[in-house]
Amino acid sequence: MDTFMSHPEILSSSHARPQFEPLDFLSQISPKDKPWDDHRRQADQVTSILADGLPHHQRQAERMRECAKHLNFGWVIESIETGEIRLRLKKAQFCRVRTCPICQWRRAKMWVARFYHAFPKIYADHPDLRYVLLTLTVRNCPVLKLRETIREMNNAWQRLIQRKIWPAAGFVRSLEITRAKDGAAHPHYHCLLAVPPSYFNGRKYISTAKWAEMWREALRIDYTPICDVRLVKPKKWEKLRQTSPLGLQEVLMDEVRSAIISPEAYNEGGGREFYDSDFEALQPTPVEVLLSSITEVIKYAVKPADMVADPDWLLALADELRNARSVAVGGILRQYLSEEEPQNLVTENEDEIMNNPGGVLFGWREQYNRYKREKAA
Repeated sequence: MDTFMSHPEILSSSHARPQFEPLDFLSQISPKDKPWDDHRRQADQVTSILADGLPHHQRQAERMRECAKHLNFGWVIESIETGEIRLRLKKAQFCRVRTCPICQWRRAKMWVARFYHAFPKIYADHPDLRYVLLTLTVRNCPVLKLRETIREMNNAWQRLIQRKIWPAAGFVRSLEITRAKDGAAHPHYHCLLAVPPSYFNGRKYISTAKWAEMWREALRIDYTPICDVRLVKPKKWEKLRQTSPLGLQEVLMDEVRSAIISPEAYNEGGGREFYDSDFEALQPTPVEVLLSSITEVIKYAVKPADMVADPDWLLALADELRNARSVAVGGILRQYLSEEEPQNLVTENEDEIMNNPGGVLFGWREQYNRYKREKAA
């Protein structure tokens, strides 16, 4: 009989003796949590730049070096029907430095979670509202003029929303800054506007050209800024429906995971059961459409790749962004949403983690550039 024992050359090869790597890393045990590795790696890059700056930059670097150094996860039930469980963060210490990639990421996710919990109530009270995505830009400015430019944009925004033609009953506005190839800063606003159905009538509708004109007048500038306006539509789901029969459910679950929202809260808040077998009947609920839209509005204030592209640019940015507010809420939406920055960057559901004692502790290991399991917490 021809067996492996008949071929010693096979036994001596690496194919005959596979090396199984133990499941020690967070990204192995929970692939959905791989972003932790990515963001912590980016934070190390930013830290190394700040450490070479002025004393106040060095103090920021010291805080960032300890940011999310240890992550304590607990096991939670993902689905009672399937018995699936997964890790959810229970405890971590964050530095809250404005330029920290980890804190930016967590802060954005917490904003999404906050908006998600508010939207069902907003929809119940104002079911006729429609939503528009608006982007407002200005010309690039030297990074050392960024604070001044942001102040001018804030003043222009106040003038814009006080105009009689202003159509929105409420808004969510976030600030994003990107780095141009020549090193200039490009600040711009991403806005979600809640407008009445009458906005889309002929007389009240505001075209992209009209938005640009209104923004130019509010800024009191002599050039026409670039603006973009789009109606919120569930395009993502339609595309997924065409490409994968499970795509819709998977992307919804990913949105929930990334926004630190429990499946139970998701369903109660206007979502649906994730394991619905009748996929063809699924259509995005209004809340799901809004959740998708808010993830487009609430992004990184500054992309990590831009921060590490030029050390001098990052050091100047850190000074210019000091005390800058990244998100604003106005109109009727202020009845439902606080614009105070999230203080809890761990989870939106503290009861859930309190009811799940024990856990798994991971520590950042620079030699691996990954979070490695340390011991049972």
